[in-house]
Amino acid sequence: MREGPRIASGLAVAGVLFVTACGVPVDGTARALDPDTAPYRVVTRDRIAPPAGSYRVVVFLVRDEALVPVPRRVKAQPTPADVLRTLSAGPTAQERSEGFRSALPVDDDPEVLRTVDDIVTLNVPSTAESSNRTDAVLGFAQLVLTLTSLPSVTGVAFEDNGRSLQVPRADGSLSTEPLARVDYRDLIDPA
Repeated sequence: MREGPRIASGLAVAGVLFVTACGVPVDGTARALDPDTAPYRVVTRDRIAPPAGSYRVVVFLVRDEALVPVPRRVKAQPTPADVLRTLSAGPTAQERSEGFRSALPVDDDPEVLRTVDDIVTLNVPSTAESSNRTDAVLGFAQLVLTLTSLPSVTGVAFEDNGRSLQVPRADGSLSTEPLARVDYRDLIDPA
């Protein structure tokens, strides 16, 4: 009957010895790791820090009829207009070679009219409405998903010279109300 407590105390001593002998130093503060002695892939020499003063934004591009988030860098704190310009620039040559494209109309750049609370209103020429139905849905989805990737934007409304536009959602229904990420979530590439 006395063997149970002895085994328990023996296991406790063995556990303490194991933990203290595992070779992990105990430091009171953080310290830099030497890439030559750090565990595999914890520290890499080829990682490049982003340029100082740059900000990350996310634009959505089309690949295989799905929308894919693509990070971009901008020089200043991004505004809706900055993000819209970045999206309107389209995919890079490298991205085009990887199958990315934009469904935004080439000749009709949308512009930010106003931002009230967390809703951005864009002026979009009505010719954008008359494009290929699939591309129209993807184009409006690109605008909504890209602009709502900013923390300060939860919805996007569309106008053409002061007239509210009927904009297609992913499900094919039309809306004149501000649209949100949820309206296009089924078009986002799950990979």
